[in-house]
Amino acid sequence: RQEPRLYIRKMVISVPAYFRDVQKLKTKEAAVLAIGKLHDTDFGGRIGIDVVGRQLEEIEDVCLIPEPSAAFVTYMARGGYQAVKKGQQVLVFDLGAGTLDITVGTATVVKDPITREDRYTLDVQMTHGNTALGGRDMDQLIVEYLLTELKRRDVPVDVRMMGQVRDRAEKAKI
Repeated sequence: RQEPRLYIRKMVISVPAYFRDVQKLKTKEAAVLAIGKLHDTDFGGRIGIDVVGRQLEEIEDVCLIPEPSAAFVTYMARGGYQAVKKGQQVLVFDLGAGTLDITVGTATVVKDPITREDRYTLDVQMTHGNTALGGRDMDQLIVEYLLTELKRRDVPVDVRMMGQVRDRAEKAKI
């Protein structure tokens, strides 16, 4: 008996907010190639992945969404909409290792005309990324602050202690 196949015709891919058009196009092309390669592997055969074609033009739709916008949609889908009053803005920070991306969006409650249930429409108002400010930069600022405090308190800092300071600086952001 042959297992049912999963045909991929549409994709949604999250990309960094700072990606330019060329980078987005290359991402789309890479996604189609990756799925084609997965199909050719034993794993792809086991999970039943198939692709309509191996050219970007043969995929019906490839939607790119900036990563912080994807985080906004995920937050709202996981119940964040309950905490958002009608029309209230939401600011989402996506703090990567080397970048800081943000999205500002709103959620609006709309009554479904048939079911009379509340539906939420999401509107991303802006997305922006900064490649010169990210998690590593913030880690470094926290490390510098902690080292200043340790020095002020006359606490000696050796190599092992420095590793602990860096580790705690990363965890402080969570």
